Parts: sequence; structure tokens; C-alpha cells
Amino acid sequence: MTERDASCPPTPCVEWEGYRGADGYGRVNRRGSGRSPQTAHRWTWEQAHGPLPDNLYVMHLCHNRPCVNVEHLRPGTNSENLLMSSENLKRDVKGTKNPAHRLTEDDVRAIRASTDTQVSLGERYGVRQTTISMVVTGRTWRHVQ
Repeated sequence: MTERDASCPPTPCVEWEGYRGADGYGRVNRRGSGRSPQTAHRWTWEQAHGPLPDNLYVMHLCHNRPCVNVEHLRPGTNSENLLMSSENLKRDVKGTKNPAHRLTEDDVRAIRASTDTQVSLGERYGVRQTTISMVVTGRTWRHVQ
């Protein structure tokens, strides 16, 4: 688990169960709106508090990108968002150095060598099929050969 900001409430994270981009943020497809997908945490904030100006970001106090717990979110400027991000570089640590990792480097090698389906591999390793897909295609765990 990543280290939370001091102002983050002690309530648990609520992780987005839908589609997640390669950056780890949940995405909401706003069908029929003619607009591109929106981050799930911004969408969640706006459902609870109303629209935000485009120049404001929704920041994670918990530093957990898929979290949509509105108590863990707050609006801020680009400068505030960059500052908060730079103060918590741990969230960008890759592989087993990331405290939230579920797979090991040996797991990644075994997944890539396997001929089993991605769904069955996901069940075996306790992760979603999309996680297995990102491992197999090299979108994640690139540093593992």
C-alpha cells in the first residue's frame, strides 16, 4: 500500500472495477456525449460535488490511482498536483519494489512462458485478466526478461 497524504481520511480505498488505462487510472466512457473518456476519480468527484473547471484536477490523497473513494479525493491546480506527485514518488516504483505489487518477477516469467488462457492465469495468480494481458504484451513489467 502506498503512503497516504496526512490529510487523507482513514477510510479504505474503493478501487475502480471498470476499465483502467495503462497509467492505472480508471476510465469512464461517456457514450453519446461526443467527448473522450474521463478519469473515473474525476467522474466520481463530479457526481458527488458537481462539475469542475477544466483547469482543476482531482487529486488522490491516498496516492492510489484506481481509488474512487470521494473522501480520498480533492480538487487542485496542476501545480498542486505535480507537487503532491513529486512528494510521493513511491507510487511510480515498478515491480516488486512497489508495495502494492501482487506478482513477482518469477510469476511474470511463468505467465509469459505459459500457454494457458489469460483468464485461467488471472485466477491462478489472483489478478484480473487485463493484468495478465498487460504482463504478456509488455505494457507492464518491462524490466523483466
